[in-house]
Formats: sequence, structure tokens, C-alpha cells
Amino acid sequence: MPPLAAKYTSTSGKGEFQLNRPIEELTLLLLYLTAWEEEVPLFGVHKRSRKDYSLAALSQLEKDGFIVNSNKSQSVFLTDAGAAMAQKLMQKYLGDKVNLLVNTASGT
Repeated sequence: MPPLAAKYTSTSGKGEFQLNRPIEELTLLLLYLTAWEEEVPLFGVHKRSRKDYSLAALSQLEKDGFIVNSNKSQSVFLTDAGAAMAQKLMQKYLGDKVNLLVNTASGT
């Protein structure tokens, strides 16, 4: 069975990114869903998540420009492109359940 593919065209003009494997898609989605917001000096507020996932998947997500990873940290930052892709993946994998998840998280 061929791997699922999700394409994201960057609006920053850096070209087209492609996630070729479901494990990378789901890793990015989990990073997004478990992230907290943190102030980054000179860059503003960004989502940050613990990197308790496959190192191979994290490495590929970093190469694709979806996360910023540091060997010295136990967490990664999601880039704007990574957060945008994760939101698309929420719809892909969760469909109508996204509204339930968002409403539950916001307390409505």
C-alpha cells in the first residue's frame, strides 16, 4: 500500500513541502495538539511541544521546515508552516470531531 501524502504549499515562497508518511503526519499532529505557547525573544509567541516521538520522524519534520529542533532541549518549536499543516491534518484525520475537540478545549 503506498504511503499517504499530504502537500502544503508554502506562502513564504520557499516552495512545496511534502510529508510522505502517515507517521510523520500523525507526529506533527500530536506535537500540535500537545503544544503550549511560549514567548521567543525576537520572534514572538510560538507553539512548543515535548519531543517524545520518533527521532526519525522529528528529523524529517525539521528538514521539511515544520519544526525547529535543538539537541540541547527536550522540546521543539512548531514553525508557522508546521502549525498550519497540523491544522490541515486535524481536519484530515479527525474530520467533524475537530469541532468537538476545539469546543471542549476552549470550555464551550
